[in-house]
Amino acid sequence: MSMLGQLDIMLLLNVVISASPDNMNGGAEELLIQDVEGSRRVRLSIEDVQITGELNIDTISVSTQDIRMVRLGQVQKFHIRLLHPGEPQVENGIIPYLGCALQFGANPLEFLRARQKKYGHIFTCKIAGQYVHFLTDPFSYHSVIRQGRHFDWKKFHFSTSAKAFGHGNMDPSHGYTTENLHQTFIKTLQGESLSALTENMMENLQFVMLHSNTLTISSTNWTTDGLFAFCYRVMFESGYLTLFGKELNAQEDKTIARIEAQRALVVNVLENFKEFDKIFPALVAGLPIHVFKSAHSARENLAKVLLHENLSKRQNVSDLISRRMFLNDTLSTFDDINKARTHVALLWASQANTLPAAFWSLFYLIRCKEGMKAAKEEVRKTLENSNQKANLDGNQISLTKDQLDNMPVLNSIIKESMRLSSASLNIRVAKNDFALHLDNNKSYNIRKDDVIALYPQLLHYDSEIYEDPLIFKYNRFLDENGQEKTTFERNGRKLRYYHLAFGSGVTKCPGRFFAMYEIKQFLFLLLSYFEMELLDKDVKIPPLDQSRAGLGVLQPIYDVDFRLRTAGSWFQHPEPHLWTWYSNTSGGVKEIDHIFVGRSWRHLQNCRVYRSAQFVNSDHRLNVATLTIQFRSNWLPPTKKMRLDLARLQDEYVSDKFACSLCEERTDLGATANPNVMGFVRGVFLLIHCSMLAWTGCWARSVMGSSSCAASVGEEISTDLDFAGDAVIFMELMEALIGALQRQNEESECLSLRVSWIKTKVQAFNDLGTAISSLSVCRERVDLIKRFTYLGSDVHVSGVSSSEVSRWI
Repeated sequence: MSMLGQLDIMLLLNVVISASPDNMNGGAEELLIQDVEGSRRVRLSIEDVQITGELNIDTISVSTQDIRMVRLGQVQKFHIRLLHPGEPQVENGIIPYLGCALQFGANPLEFLRARQKKYGHIFTCKIAGQYVHFLTDPFSYHSVIRQGRHFDWKKFHFSTSAKAFGHGNMDPSHGYTTENLHQTFIKTLQGESLSALTENMMENLQFVMLHSNTLTISSTNWTTDGLFAFCYRVMFESGYLTLFGKELNAQEDKTIARIEAQRALVVNVLENFKEFDKIFPALVAGLPIHVFKSAHSARENLAKVLLHENLSKRQNVSDLISRRMFLNDTLSTFDDINKARTHVALLWASQANTLPAAFWSLFYLIRCKEGMKAAKEEVRKTLENSNQKANLDGNQISLTKDQLDNMPVLNSIIKESMRLSSASLNIRVAKNDFALHLDNNKSYNIRKDDVIALYPQLLHYDSEIYEDPLIFKYNRFLDENGQEKTTFERNGRKLRYYHLAFGSGVTKCPGRFFAMYEIKQFLFLLLSYFEMELLDKDVKIPPLDQSRAGLGVLQPIYDVDFRLRTAGSWFQHPEPHLWTWYSNTSGGVKEIDHIFVGRSWRHLQNCRVYRSAQFVNSDHRLNVATLTIQFRSNWLPPTKKMRLDLARLQDEYVSDKFACSLCEERTDLGATANPNVMGFVRGVFLLIHCSMLAWTGCWARSVMGSSSCAASVGEEISTDLDFAGDAVIFMELMEALIGALQRQNEESECLSLRVSWIKTKVQAFNDLGTAISSLSVCRERVDLIKRFTYLGSDVHVSGVSSSEVSRWI
C-alpha cells in the first residue's frame, strides 16, 4: 500500500523554525523555537544539538548534553526523537509531519537509491507522520520474514482500508467483526475454489470478447483503440462478472435487450470505479474523501450496487463474495452500507493491479516480435494437444489449471512485465521494541509502531541481478530448457527472493494465483482470436505514473494506440491478406492468409486455417476447387500389377514428370473428351501419391526443389499451392491417401479405396470413375482436370488486379 501520493495541498503549521542570522548570537549559535503567536520562546545551543539529516523540528538527536522536551502552551507538541545507539540513520525532511513524503512520492526509486548510497542497506525516513525503516539488502529480506513475530502486518492494511473505503476497521481487536479475513481469502482464492473461479473467468472473458458489445471488431477492417482503455474494459467487465456474478437469468435470456441491460449496469460500475480510483493515492496519504465530491459519490454508488439485497439476486456469484456475505451477516456488527463498502474494497483489490498488469503484459508482447512468435507457438501447441480450435462461431476454448500452469512463455512475459512496472511497498509495523538482525550479522534497534518497508523495485531494477534491467526480455524467466527459471544470483550468491511483485511472506497477495491465471487467459484468448499491432511500431514506452508508487503495478502516464481485428487463421502469417470468404448470412467474414511457398516443408509447418468440423451443417456454403495434374501424354503407367514400393516414387519417371497446382477458377476449363481417359487412371493416382509424399517432406527430393518455388514441365512452370486454405485441404486429402497406401502397401488395393475426408466430412473421391472429370490434350502434355467439392472459401479478390493475382499464383 502507498503511504502517499503527490499531494497538492497547503499544510497549516502551528510552529515555525527560524535559524536566520538574526536569531544567532555570535559564536554561541542558538536555535530559536517560537510559537506562532510569539508568546514564548526557547533557545537551544547549537553546540548541544546535533541535527541528523536535514533540518527538521520533529527529530533532534542529542550528543551528551541534557536537552529537555519542549511544550509550548496550547501549540502542537514537539516530538523530539532521541537517536538511540544501534538505531538506523534517520532523515527527517524539511516539512513537519510530511517529512520526506513529497521527495519520496516524486520518484521513490531514485530517492531510495540516493539514501542507500548515503546511509547503507537500512535507513529511516519520516513519511507522513510515520518513521519508516527502508531495508534495501535483498539478502536480508528473509531476516524480516523470519522475525515475523515482532511485526503486525495487518494493522496498517486494516487502517488504510477503513480510511479509503469508509467501512469500520476489520481488525477483530476493534470489535466490529470476528472474521479472520486472511483465512477467508485463502479458502476462496486458492485450492478447489480457484479452479471454479478460473473456469468462470475463462467463460466471461470469451463472452466479453466475442459475444457482448464491449468490442466491435470485424475481420475485414481494423479497429483502432487505446491499448490501456481496451485492457481496462475487457478485464474489468470479465473480472467483475466473475466475482460478483451476472443478473438473474442472464445466461438463459439471450435477447439483445437483456444483454444490453446487463452491459449498461457493468459500464456504470466501471465508470464509478475509474472515478474513485483516480484519487485513491490521496486517500491512502490521509486526505478525507469528502474533499473529492465526485469520487465520494462514485464510491457510494459502488456500495449501493454491492448491497447484499442486490448481490443476492445475482447468479454465479463467486465463493469469495458468497462467503463474505455470510460472514458479514453472522460475525459482524456492520450495517448494510458498511458491509457493501467491504465489497467495494474487494472490487478495488481485484482490479486495481490486474488492469495495469494486463496492459503492460500485452504492450510488451505486441512490441516484441520474438516474444509474440514464442507465445503464439505455445498457444498453438496448447490448443493442438487438447484437440481444440479457436472458432468464433464454435465451442468456447477451455483451459484447465494444469494447462495454465504449463505455459512458461506467457508466465515469463507476465512476470517480466510486472518486474518492470510494479512498485509495491511491503509494509510491516513493529509490535514492540526489538533488535532486527540482518544478513550482514549486524542488528538494529527498532521501536514499537515503527514501520519496516521493503521496496521491491530496488530489487527488480538491480543490474547485478538482472542484466539490462530496464529492457524487456520475454525469456528472462525461462531457463535453457524453456521452463520457468527460479535461480537468480547477486554477486555470486543465490537469491531467495528475486521477484516480489505480489509481496513477501505472510503479506503475500492471497489472490496472486488467480491474478496470474486471468492475465494468462486474457493473453491466450487474444492470441487465439485476434490479430493485433501497435499503430506506431516505434512507439516509446509510456512512463510510469509515480503518483501511485507503493500501490502495486503502476499505470501508464498516457495510453498507446493499437489496432486489432478477428483473425482468419489462428496461426498468423506475415504475408498480406488478399482473399476473403463470406458466410451466406454475412454473419462472419474470415480471411485466408496468402502464402507464397518457398519450400514444400512450409505446407506442413504453417498451413493452419480457421475452418474446422465446427462448420459442418452451418451456413457456410460448399464451394468448388479445381485440381490440375499435368504430365506427358506419351507416358503410360506400367501394365504389370506390382506391390507399391514407396521408395520407388522418387524415381525420375514419376517424380520429375509432373506439376500440381490448386487453381481458384470456378469454371470448367474447357475439358474435351479423350478415348485414352481410362488408360491414364492408374498413372494419375500414382502421381497424386507421389506429390503428397514430396510435400510432407518424406522424400529427399522435393517436387519444387530446394531453392525454387516451381517445378518445370515442358515449357510450363506451375507453382505449388499458393493459399493456406487450399493447401490444408489438399494436404489432408493426400495424407489420407498415403496413409492408406502405407497400410495396405498394394497399388491395386489403394486405388479402389473410398477416402473419407475426416475433418470436413466430405467424400472427395468415391471411386476411380468419378475421380476423373475430364482430360484435355495439348501438344505433348495432357491436362487432367478434377473438380471436387470441399467445405471452404467463397474466394473474392479485394482490390487486386488480375495481373497481380496472376503474379502471385
